[in-house]
Amino acid sequence: MFASAAEASGVTRVEVLGREDVGQYGGNAFRRYHGLVHGTVAADEDVAGLPVALAGRTALTYAVPFEVIAPVDQALTDAVIVEVENRGRPTALGLLTGFAAGAAVAPSDVRYPAGLGNGFPFRAGVAYARVAWQAGVAADVPAAAQGVGLVILRDFGRMLAGEGANRGPLPTFRRRVLMGISQSAWMANALVQEGFNRDPATDKAVYQGLFTRNGTGNVLAVNHAAAGGPQAPYPLPDAVPLTPAQLLTRPGSDPMVVDVAAYTDFYRLRASVFAAAPGVPRLRRYAVAAAHAPAGGYPDALIFGTLRCNGGVPAPLNPLNDAAYVRALLTALLGAIGTREIAAGKLPAEHAFDLVTPGIAPINLLSGQNILVPRVDGDAMPVGGVPMAEAALPLGRPVPPAISPVGTRSITDVCGNFGGWAPFSSAELRERYGLLDDYRKRVASLLQAQVRRGWLLADDVEAEAARIGMAADRAFGSYAREAGP
Repeated sequence: MFASAAEASGVTRVEVLGREDVGQYGGNAFRRYHGLVHGTVAADEDVAGLPVALAGRTALTYAVPFEVIAPVDQALTDAVIVEVENRGRPTALGLLTGFAAGAAVAPSDVRYPAGLGNGFPFRAGVAYARVAWQAGVAADVPAAAQGVGLVILRDFGRMLAGEGANRGPLPTFRRRVLMGISQSAWMANALVQEGFNRDPATDKAVYQGLFTRNGTGNVLAVNHAAAGGPQAPYPLPDAVPLTPAQLLTRPGSDPMVVDVAAYTDFYRLRASVFAAAPGVPRLRRYAVAAAHAPAGGYPDALIFGTLRCNGGVPAPLNPLNDAAYVRALLTALLGAIGTREIAAGKLPAEHAFDLVTPGIAPINLLSGQNILVPRVDGDAMPVGGVPMAEAALPLGRPVPPAISPVGTRSITDVCGNFGGWAPFSSAELRERYGLLDDYRKRVASLLQAQVRRGWLLADDVEAEAARIGMAADRAFGSYAREAGP
């Protein structure tokens, strides 16, 4: 759609098509709003391909799906986490709440489980929002000018801050964090690197915080990152990840950034380019022993059948889950940017892996770049990083580090997001931990220590202990049956 008169970029109208109460969290009633955001992209935006898409017109208009989940009492609203959708899916919401994101479904058609999983971030009084940005998902984003999605994400944040009119019943938010996982993290990186986090009306940051899992300095081949070629919502296969100094170049509008890299990211996404480079003041980098895509998130029929990972031969996958650690780090970021409901404090110091020259495991190398991988200990666990309980008290070894083929040739070349897993034998488990109850006690003690160190939220300890305990019960139980009476 196109506007016929010159207009400044921005949201022009919020069309709420539905609303429903979604429960009480932290003593506050929350409501979900969904519908369409209408807006304008002016001709003077720095969007590659926009002049051709405009065909002489002065502006492009759009109507894209959105949703907001926020306290009913707007006086209780201070901060919102804005998700950059992943292929139209609320992947970050799924990770944070613990329920599966499912297939791409328009917000007006989606049905979330009662209670919204574990209730995070709502139990902390923080709202959630998302808006469609991707060509093929958002119908009004031209395939040849996909940087329009950057403008939509920027102006959606501006609207949530209170800019513009005709916003309907939506509340405003004093603090805003943009969050992305994998593909959507690379879109978030592009937004910051290309300057779209600057509010054109105020010159200030639209999003005070940016949280990426698997961001690792990668950007999508949209807008100028496409290097003048066809644009696509995936990195170019031979693109060099950004360094921290290349990502954050605008002190007046750059957000505070937290990036969490998974173990497999060092084999598939060349994460060492970002991780090994000197840091910058407004960035904290962390690494976790979990895979980019932990076991259980996708069916084996897809992984080993449709995608033909590991040559089509089914194999155990790395089951480590870092979601609780992501929640703690995200909460710390919210506190660091001054969110009212979160106690102010410092983010933990950066915790990176020790990096070494690659061995024989498959790795996605890059011409002209010295790609490094994590050093491993005697259990094949990466050394350094966030001290996850499952990595400190392992039930197996994460081998191979990434499932072959390990590449980024296309948006479906994703096998390297999964890591392998070699369960410990019954003899190893007995030698390491003794009885199952002994193992559970060690896990419980370690989780409490991690709360004191700021790696976990106190609210997550019971659930983490139960989750790890169930995995241990299966492992110890299977080995007990294997050994016989």
